[in-house]
Amino acid sequence: MVLEELKIFYSWQSDLPGNSTRYLIQESIQFVVDAMKDVVEIDADRDTKGAFGSPDITQTIFSKIDESDIFIADVSIINKYYSMNVDGSKSKEIKTTPNPNVLIELGYAAKFLGWENIICVINTEYGEIEELPFDIRQRRLTPFSLSRDKRQKIKQELSSIIASTVMNVLNVGKRPKSGVSNHILGTYNCEHKQVQDILYPFAVTTSPNYINLLALMKQKSESLIKKISLIKLEAYIEEKPKHENNELPTNLTEDSDANSASFNALKLNIPNIDLFSVKESPCYVDEKKQSETRVKVRTYLNSELIEDFFNLGNLKKSVSPFPNNSTKYIGTECEKQKNDLICELESSLLELELLKMYIKTFDNCFYVPLAIHNISSVLDEDISIYITVDETSSDIVSPSGQLISDDIKGLEGIIYDTGFIKQLFLMLENSDIHYSEDITYSIEETLCQTQIFNFNIYGNSGPKYSIEDYSRELSKYIAKPIVENGNEFEFTIKSLKANEKSWLGPVILLKPKKDIINLNYAIKSNRSDGTINGVLYSDFNVKNT
Repeated sequence: MVLEELKIFYSWQSDLPGNSTRYLIQESIQFVVDAMKDVVEIDADRDTKGAFGSPDITQTIFSKIDESDIFIADVSIINKYYSMNVDGSKSKEIKTTPNPNVLIELGYAAKFLGWENIICVINTEYGEIEELPFDIRQRRLTPFSLSRDKRQKIKQELSSIIASTVMNVLNVGKRPKSGVSNHILGTYNCEHKQVQDILYPFAVTTSPNYINLLALMKQKSESLIKKISLIKLEAYIEEKPKHENNELPTNLTEDSDANSASFNALKLNIPNIDLFSVKESPCYVDEKKQSETRVKVRTYLNSELIEDFFNLGNLKKSVSPFPNNSTKYIGTECEKQKNDLICELESSLLELELLKMYIKTFDNCFYVPLAIHNISSVLDEDISIYITVDETSSDIVSPSGQLISDDIKGLEGIIYDTGFIKQLFLMLENSDIHYSEDITYSIEETLCQTQIFNFNIYGNSGPKYSIEDYSRELSKYIAKPIVENGNEFEFTIKSLKANEKSWLGPVILLKPKKDIINLNYAIKSNRSDGTINGVLYSDFNVKNT
């Protein structure tokens, strides 16, 4: 088995006795190298060790720090001096400092390695932590004293801290070397704002996206019910006809100048049809519709409607005999407003019912939203991520027009129009993570919408969406394998800045066969060294998704 390689750079000083500082720390490092040789191959380096000829010492040391994973500095105090007054005289205040070369190397390491990969050791026999410069003493320091503890105990404590730092580097991932990019692939943790190298699939039917969508739709219906309930109206009262028993209007007699055809029609009790007349009729919600609405409210909202909920007063509607003319409502503003709200509620409840039916499409399906984090200090471009699904652990669900519950087959165009697909599978974007490009946009969809618009202006009643629109929408948010019925996916990202995070794109939809599923991945890019690969695991026994 090939072991992971890890480099430790030790910045030491020769101003203090070597036996109480330099050699003691060096022995502790070597103890870790030997103790962990079966776990990791550690290269313990220092100053110009291994450099031949007459190298530039400063450049050699900085280059070695660039290539290291852990930096250990001996910040034991070596100098004491008096600060100077304005007039040039010595003040009574005594200042202390570690070795200046160590401080230079420490500052360089802090910039390129980060303080989490730095261990500062101090022998307090030569000065306490409080005597160190402010920006060093506030860091995590490892003090020791041979006058207080035995040498062997100190070595054990130093070795333990070094070994813990080594394990942390191995768990988190080695820092990319200078000029080379490195990326973490996995699940985005919203709480900690981190991309973690694990899998966290979401069951579609219980996912946060679905729960939030359902809550918003319920909230909309509940808000409409509240508004409707506040508008108090009487039930419709039927008006008596103006002329009963076929009595003629007093202003219309056989001797009048009225059109004889109209007179004869009235006389014979035959309605006089006027092609330009507009018929008015009472507007009300029939009992069947009332019953259906009450059942839906009870089922989906766990609520009951008040008795006079559907009362519309004396609202009337008029329908023109000409085609394509909308219905007009005649009544008070409250009557018309309540009617509009009831119509909106019926539509909202119907959409809620449709969502409940559509979500059955994804029974036993889990989606995997993958994210990537550029953990290096360089811009990376032309990033390709290759994902291979272990088919023994999970089936791949591909987006197609056939991916729909049997109960609502034939309604694909309506599902497309509701926007359910986007709301179920589009991941959260914020200041910390985003999509590298707008996956909601499709040039093919734009062309189709243009064709629909052009068709509508020549007389079509409205946009008619089809199974093709539905299939295309699914493909925007659910990833397709590279080859049909295959198990490999490819995602591309044009560029990622240093420390930038991005969603890969559409989610991978799976039907697990086992409790543990895994995905193999490899990342290639302009600035990476071609060695970024690994396996992502998810254990359904551990995480309940």
